[in-house]
Amino acid sequence: MLNWWALAKRDLVSAENSFNSKDYYISAFICQQAVEKALKALFILEKKEVQPTSHSLLFLARATSFPKKFFDFIRELTPAFIN
Repeated sequence: MLNWWALAKRDLVSAENSFNSKDYYISAFICQQAVEKALKALFILEKKEVQPTSHSLLFLARATSFPKKFFDFIRELTPAFIN
């Protein structure tokens, strides 16, 4: 099974590297990927189930104990994956 938390942390480093090299579009995309992977890790930890197949940050956040105060951020970040 994939270690979603380790992958999320690695993606965050890659996003920061992309940001520092002014590759902002890819930095935003990789940030979205890091959040998705971290939410999948939280889902598995809390639900004790296999990984969800959804890529929706909102679905994953709602299915976990993800703090509601960050839902606006999730909504802003979602288009980075789509565009």
